[in-house]
Amino acid sequence: LIWVGIWTFSFFDNDTIQIKFNFFVYINSLGRLYLMPFLALIFLCFVDKKEDYETILICFLIIFCIGSLSMLLQQIIGGINVLGTFGAPRFLGLAPFPSTLGNITVYGSGVAIAIVICMMNTKINLFLKSFLMAILILGVFLTMQKSALINLLIGIAALIIFLKTRTLLSLTVLTLIGFFFIALFIPDILVNIVSLFANTFGFQIEYGGTGLFHAGLYDSIIDRFIDRQVDWLKTPNNIKELLFGYGLPGGTDAMGYYFHTNMWHDSRLNPQLTIGTTHNAYLDLYQMGGIFLPLVFITLGLSVTKDLFFTWLNNKDNLSKILFISNLIFLLNCFVANGILFHPIISLPFWLSIAY
Repeated sequence: LIWVGIWTFSFFDNDTIQIKFNFFVYINSLGRLYLMPFLALIFLCFVDKKEDYETILICFLIIFCIGSLSMLLQQIIGGINVLGTFGAPRFLGLAPFPSTLGNITVYGSGVAIAIVICMMNTKINLFLKSFLMAILILGVFLTMQKSALINLLIGIAALIIFLKTRTLLSLTVLTLIGFFFIALFIPDILVNIVSLFANTFGFQIEYGGTGLFHAGLYDSIIDRFIDRQVDWLKTPNNIKELLFGYGLPGGTDAMGYYFHTNMWHDSRLNPQLTIGTTHNAYLDLYQMGGIFLPLVFITLGLSVTKDLFFTWLNNKDNLSKILFISNLIFLLNCFVANGILFHPIISLPFWLSIAY
């Protein structure tokens, strides 16, 4: 990562890239790059007790619940400008708003981890777990992001695999009861649920004579995934670009670099724009640091996750179990979310697991 900061200066020598060097943007980008790895070192040096790690994860859960409630609040009082920009709804249903976590894409990328932390924490009682779970599910359908729905399903799958059947059934019943009362308070959330399922999986569902599937820009999640990975990746022009990437601007807006154009990042629409985000953390790491940077990250992630698995297996350590499952979900999300590795909230359990 230190090399990425240094190699960045070679990026600005390329006249084909539509961006100029700015010292303040560069310093801001360095802060985004180094904040979470540095925080992992702080955890390693100053967090000694297992209970402290558990407390940090509880704080992570609370932050996500507040994020969900902040979206609910905006449905009542209208958008809160300080939380970010918001526009017309993309799908039929309630308009999505940003949350205290950031823009509307942030919540979806981390909600499955929050679900795992909530449901597998042995220090939270059954009724509180169900209440918090209902709040987290509410946020999924308020943010109206395909990634949020997929992560909800991933989180539920993790619970089915790793929770005891009796516990899972009790939590399911109580959560459904809690969500039923939420639906009574916000009946339009039911339209959001059907609409999000339709647009995520490409189904055509009719509601009141209106089709809930919007074709065109909002294709099914599989089509969007393939489109972004294949068409938006900048292919290397020479061996230097393959080995070393393009520095911090290779991370595009996740690293604070916004290409000044009235067109979107898609180079098919704007041939002058020669680099853009792939919405894939592994591929964006490649654009930043060349072929070796994502390989180093993958090695680190798999190594830590393996150690957590064996610690859980051999010592029956529940915290290792939670972090192990969280890391699996996080590494999976890296395929569809470019900025989560350095996001100060979503990536927190991952960097915490390295210290643990």
